[in-house]
Amino acid sequence: MIRIRYKDLSSGLHGQAERSARRTTVYLLPGLTARQRKAAVRRLRQEASRGCGPGLPLPQLMVAFGADKVRQALGRAAAVVRLHPAGSLLPTAVVGALMTLFVLVGR
Repeated sequence: MIRIRYKDLSSGLHGQAERSARRTTVYLLPGLTARQRKAAVRRLRQEASRGCGPGLPLPQLMVAFGADKVRQALGRAAAVVRLHPAGSLLPTAVVGALMTLFVLVGR
């Protein structure tokens, strides 16, 4: 299983792959452009094919990038709800609906 994480890397590195007991973690430098991210992943896959790093099969890598996109989208949505004044309306509406259901079911 591959997972994508972001951290500050040493100078000149845009990506780094580390293998642990169960999974491989690909660390990318935060704030990379799409072209830089693609080049970093290509370099990591080339290193893996030469035996200089953990294997990065393309299907697993695509699933990891998809999961990373979903995680980023959910994080951004949570930040909007947390920071925007209208964001408190959604949790309030959910609590109100649950209270209404509780009262109606209790009859």
